[in-house]
Amino acid sequence: MKKTLFLLLVALFSMTSLFCEKKVLNGASQVVSGYIGRNVELTIGDYIYRSSNGNKGINLDINNESNNVRYQIAPTQVPCTKAGLLVGKFNLISSTSDITLEISHDKLHNNGGDSVDYELAVDYVIKSDNSTSDHLKFITSTTPYTFDFSSGNGLIIIEDAGIYFRLSEEVTEKGRYESAVTFKLRSK
Repeated sequence: MKKTLFLLLVALFSMTSLFCEKKVLNGASQVVSGYIGRNVELTIGDYIYRSSNGNKGINLDINNESNNVRYQIAPTQVPCTKAGLLVGKFNLISSTSDITLEISHDKLHNNGGDSVDYELAVDYVIKSDNSTSDHLKFITSTTPYTFDFSSGNGLIIIEDAGIYFRLSEEVTEKGRYESAVTFKLRSK
């Protein structure tokens, strides 16, 4: 009886495999690339708030209670001490350390001619050779920031560096404001 039951179970399991569908997994590919010599790449992400508020950008009114970013963009009591609202990201990969990267910006200008200064904070990690270092630097319209990589011995990687916006003073004049942030990558 035990032998018959065992044979029935073996037959049942072997028959179920006959009726099972074989699934083919989707394939994928990957491209391997390389280089010999010098390689420097700077990529700058899009402005995160480009399409916000009907393509007007950030609501700069820090007194508007419905402005959900007002505390992140409001001026601090001590300037250049706290990063503000994340507005973008950038990456830098270099096979050589004989480069500099400068980030600068002008003031916010509105269509009526009024201008207001603001702070950019850059939060980044440099991976170089066998070391890693964290940095938080501040930029105003009068003080650009220059990354100097001369202490490195070769490969430099900055991934997903954050760019943060904070007003230096309250904006009171109505209008649409714009400013340019400039990245200058130079070879020494």
